[in-house]
Amino acid sequence: MVELHLDGGAMLQFDTRVAPFDNRDARLAVAHALSAAEINDQIYEGEGKPARGVFSALSPMANLQLAAPDNDPRKAAELFDKLTANGTKKFEFAYSVPASPLSEKLAGILQAKLGAYRGVTVHVRVMPILEFVRQVAPGQTTWQSTVGQSVLDDPEPILYKLLHS
Repeated sequence: MVELHLDGGAMLQFDTRVAPFDNRDARLAVAHALSAAEINDQIYEGEGKPARGVFSALSPMANLQLAAPDNDPRKAAELFDKLTANGTKKFEFAYSVPASPLSEKLAGILQAKLGAYRGVTVHVRVMPILEFVRQVAPGQTTWQSTVGQSVLDDPEPILYKLLHS
């Protein structure tokens, strides 16, 4: 058996052109609120390999200084309190997922985890796969956050398409 090393994987994506994720603090609050290890345990029964960036540590293109923050509930609470004026303003967004058991389970976990913060509400939008693909296609502004996946055998052009608006 030959093992093939690929970069990428499943990810939480934000449309940074629309509120609330046009605000850096909003993106950071969500990232700090979530734990890749907890998600791995609950979704993949601990068998996954949580990523610390787009490229794995084995890749010559890896830069772990660019890794997203992970599991700092205190920092998440500070940021959510700032965004919601200590819970007096709403911070709500839609999380769009395709109709599949795994995506729906993940959406429930995110909704419960983020909903535990004052003023935060996640509206889960489950849709048929074809509609999902159309709604979150590049250039569309009909979504705020979604589940995504990229498998990179070669970063070009996939990485460009992922990061370019």
